Amino acid sequence: MERKLTIYLLFFASIIFISLKSHTGDKNSGQAPIGRTGAPGESTCAGCHSGGSYSGQIVFELGDGTITEYTPGETYTISFTADYNAPRYGFSITSLNENDQPAGDFTVLNNDNTSKAVGGNNRQYIGHKNANDNNVWEFEWTAPATDVGNITFYYVINAANADGLGGGDYIETGTTTLATGDEPETFEVVFNVDMSSVAEYFNPDLDVIYITGDLLGWADPGDEPELQTMTRIDNSFIFTQTLQLEEGEYQYKYFLNEGWSGGEWPGDPNRTITVTDDLTVDDDWGQPGQEFGFSLTLLINPEDAGTVEGEATFLTNAIAQITATPAEGYTFINWTDEDAEIVSTDAQYQFNMPDSDLTFTANFDGGNFVDETEEMQVNVFPNPAQYHFNISAAGIISDISIADITGKIVFSQSLNHYETRIDNHFDAGVYIVRITTAEGVFVRKLQVR
Repeated sequence: MERKLTIYLLFFASIIFISLKSHTGDKNSGQAPIGRTGAPGESTCAGCHSGGSYSGQIVFELGDGTITEYTPGETYTISFTADYNAPRYGFSITSLNENDQPAGDFTVLNNDNTSKAVGGNNRQYIGHKNANDNNVWEFEWTAPATDVGNITFYYVINAANADGLGGGDYIETGTTTLATGDEPETFEVVFNVDMSSVAEYFNPDLDVIYITGDLLGWADPGDEPELQTMTRIDNSFIFTQTLQLEEGEYQYKYFLNEGWSGGEWPGDPNRTITVTDDLTVDDDWGQPGQEFGFSLTLLINPEDAGTVEGEATFLTNAIAQITATPAEGYTFINWTDEDAEIVSTDAQYQFNMPDSDLTFTANFDGGNFVDETEEMQVNVFPNPAQYHFNISAAGIISDISIADITGKIVFSQSLNHYETRIDNHFDAGVYIVRITTAEGVFVRKLQVR
C-alpha cells in the first residue's frame, strides 16, 4: 500500500513540475516583461530562455534609417525587426540618457502586437504583445524637449521555438546611440496687423488681438498669450508680434479676444506666408469689401428713470461695456434682453458682442424712495427673502400684487388684515410689490434669493 502511494505522489509531482516549467517558459508571450533589456542595472531574457541556435540580426531603424542625431521635442517612427528564422518572436526596448535616466516617450501604434509599460524607476518599455511569428514592430518615440546629451536605446529579442518552454530559445541584445542634433535654423518673422479700418468697432483698451495658425499648432486664441498676443504700437491701431519660425510655409489668421468666434472672417481661407529668411508681414484686418460691425441698442425702463452708456457698433467678440445710472428717486434693477431675460444685475456690465445686432434694456425702480411716514406705514420683510416674507401696514391691507421686473403679475391676493405672510415660490430675482391700503397704494422692491 505504501509503495502505490509513493508512485502516485511521484506521478502528481511530475505533472506539477511539467506544468510549472511550461508556465515559466511561456508566461511572457502575452506581453513583454520589464527590466530585461540589458540596460544598466537590468538583466535580459536569458534568465528564462536559452539553448537556441537561431542566427540572424536585429534591425533598428529610426525614421528613414539614416538618422543618427535627435532634435529635442521631435517625434520619430521606429521600425524594429528581429530578422531570425524562428517560429515565434518577442522583444523589449527602453531609452536612457548618459546618466541612465529615462529619455523620451514611447507611443504604441499597433495595439494588437505592441505593448507599453513603465517600471518602478520610471523607465518606459516598448515590447511585443501576443507573441507569434510576427517579427516587425513599428512605434513612435518623442525625444526629450531639451538637449539631454547622448541617448542610448537598449533592446533584446527572443527568437523562440514556440514549444512553451524556456529551452531552445535564442536571446540577443543590442544598443543604438543617438547624439544631439543641431537646433534647426529659425528666422525672425514680424507680424503687423493694421486695425485702422475697423478702429470704431473695438476698444484697444479692452480688446486684445491674437494671432494663431499652424505656426502655433492652431492653439485656441488666448491659450498661449506670450506667443499669440499682439502688442499695440504706441497709440496707433497697428498691433505686432514677433515669432521665431523655421523655413517653410505657414497658415495663420488674426482673432479678436479669446476663442474662435472673433476671427477676421469665419472659416477658410487662411492667410499664408513662406519663410526663407527674416521677414516682416504687414496685414490689414479682414478682407477687402467685407462688412463689419453689429449694433448694440440700449433702452431705458421706465423712460427718464436714468441714463445709459455704451451704445455702439462692435466687431464680433469685441468687449462691450455698458453702464446704467439711475435718475434721482430711482434705483437700478437689471439689464434684460429682447426676450425679457435677465442678463446681468450689475449697473456696469461687460460682455463679448455676438455676431448679430443686440438690444438691452436697463430697468429701474422708483418705488423704493419714500419718506419716513410712508416707510413706517408699510413694510416688507425679510428683504432679501429666502423661504417666505411678510407684509405689514399701519392700516388694513385690502390688496397685494407682485410683478417681476418685466411687469408680469406673478402673484395677487385680496385680504382684510394688517399683516400677512407669503411663502416664497418665486424664482430668484427682483420683484415689485404693490400694497393697497385705505391710506393709498404703496410700492416696494423685493429681492428673492
